[in-house]
Amino acid sequence: MKKFLYFLMRLALLGCIAFAACGAVFAASFTVNTPDDTQDVSPGDGICTDSNGRCSLRAAISEANSLSGDDVITLPAGAYTTLLTGSHENANASGDFDINSNITINGAGSGDTFIQAAGTAGTATERPLQVSAASIATIVVINNVTLRYGRYVVDGFGGAGFQVEGTDANVTLNNVVIRDNQGFALGAGIYATGSPTLTLNNCLVANNNVNLITGNSPVAGGGIYSIGNGTVNVNNSTITNNNLNSTISSTFGAGIQLIDGTVNLINSTLGNNSVTASGGNNGICGGVFNLRGTLNITNSNITHNIAFMDAGVLTINGNTTINNSTIANNSAKYMGGGIVNNTGSVGSTTTINNSAIVNNSALDEGGGIINTGANGANAVLNVNNSTISGNTTDGYGGGIENFTIRGGNVVANINFSTIAGNSAGYGGGIANFRYITEGEIGTRIVNLKNSVVANNYADTGPDIWGIITSQSYNLVENTSGGTFVNTTGDETGIDPSLGALGLNGGTTLNYLPNPDSPLIDRIPNGVNGCGGFDQRGVSRPTDSDNNGVAACEKGSTERASAPTAASVSVTGRVLSSSGRGIANAVVAMTDPGGNTRFARTSTFGYYRFDDVQVSGTYIFTVSGKRYEFAATVRTITEETNNLNFVAP
Repeated sequence: MKKFLYFLMRLALLGCIAFAACGAVFAASFTVNTPDDTQDVSPGDGICTDSNGRCSLRAAISEANSLSGDDVITLPAGAYTTLLTGSHENANASGDFDINSNITINGAGSGDTFIQAAGTAGTATERPLQVSAASIATIVVINNVTLRYGRYVVDGFGGAGFQVEGTDANVTLNNVVIRDNQGFALGAGIYATGSPTLTLNNCLVANNNVNLITGNSPVAGGGIYSIGNGTVNVNNSTITNNNLNSTISSTFGAGIQLIDGTVNLINSTLGNNSVTASGGNNGICGGVFNLRGTLNITNSNITHNIAFMDAGVLTINGNTTINNSTIANNSAKYMGGGIVNNTGSVGSTTTINNSAIVNNSALDEGGGIINTGANGANAVLNVNNSTISGNTTDGYGGGIENFTIRGGNVVANINFSTIAGNSAGYGGGIANFRYITEGEIGTRIVNLKNSVVANNYADTGPDIWGIITSQSYNLVENTSGGTFVNTTGDETGIDPSLGALGLNGGTTLNYLPNPDSPLIDRIPNGVNGCGGFDQRGVSRPTDSDNNGVAACEKGSTERASAPTAASVSVTGRVLSSSGRGIANAVVAMTDPGGNTRFARTSTFGYYRFDDVQVSGTYIFTVSGKRYEFAATVRTITEETNNLNFVAP
């Protein structure tokens, strides 16, 4: 008898081990083998099977939802369409596929595996996929699929392509395409609500639209809508051609709408998104709108977005930081072409570092940047080591417009930056003023330090209009139309002798001073912040002044001593197989001594290395998002242009 009991105990122990130990969870794996939308016959029994003995996507999800553990669903190439109709429930019984436990879905590739809400665009009544984790920590990973043809028709809700909601959900999308979805309010592409963490790696959010909506809900977030205390991370991804076209006056954020929470946009592109509305404001913010949240943009491009107001990046009552990025070619029909920092009743801060704000436009005011405050709140704009160029408006502030209205307090701090080539009716470079309105008069301050304001155009105040406060070591070419009192190291009335706008060895467009420029070696090392790095990441200072004392250049870039005759430049592009420039690719150049330098490509795929020693053999390698490139070995004997890399 004892031997028999011992045998049973051993058998039970072996069973525990076989199923990942007593009390532990069981992780299941399911392979979908039918495109049909059918339900599992017995969720929770560990067997994915419908009434026909096949494993459908819905059956696999229902089975995984009913099990503990980290379950894996393999989804072969094909189209998996939601066909079971229902009433927007979240239990995976009908409508969209609902995930509410730890699940990984592995597709065969975004061009081969499709999870779709209908067979064609514009005909569905729900989204393709949803993660619903009301109050539990849920980990979901979606790999290598396309989510498409969603059409969510419930007023006040969103996520026509994909929705994640709940507390502590952690959702990662890798190599996922979310496209051709139609929203009726919020988040035509993606809707994130609650406090989840949503991460997009190498993803594409494209061609998602809100069209002619009626109802009481605001319309926002053509690409991504995030509300709550969650975090959205967008890495090496593209958000493009998303549109809001609404009859509702409250229509904003065609690319991304952030309300509270955090969005981190890293090594990504947000471009060609647009918003229009027939209501009172006619559409706000074609790019990314940060309302009360934290927005971080790093090594990214915000380009060619369109809106009636605030076309590129808009921050209201929040905090935005832009690092090593390009805000370019955004267009507003009224005001705010590139970047707008604004306040309602709470303070707002936008900080721009090592970036280029170029070729943005607004018809009436604020071509490049607007900093404005109201209602006694503080609007703070910080611009460091950056270039503001080619921005245009017919009204106030081609480069920067700094103004107060209804008692707001505004301050713009500009340091080691170059503002050139902008145009306006008033204040081609900088306009600083207040609107005459009822109520308390607020303060308006522009602090200029170690910077250049030159070669701008305006009917009144070509470079400056209003009061500009010097913090020393600036060059302002034309002070007519404004008030600028020279202090230590300031220069006025002279041409800065800037070279052409280009990469000049950096990853964002900048002006390099010509060899004869009066900007060179003007700020002694350690004085007024001279030190650190310039816009391109080049150390400050690079050389010494005429007295042998290390000194920095005014403006956003340092110019090293003239290169020797034995040094040249190497330039080229990184291209896709179709010939499109790939932004934010990293080109590495290794010299004969084993030393490696890096250059990141611009918005259109251009890169540049300066001061390359000739008669050496160099190894060039490229890493660029989802593309792979063969290494190139080249002996450099002269100026080398068009050293291009094309993805296979």
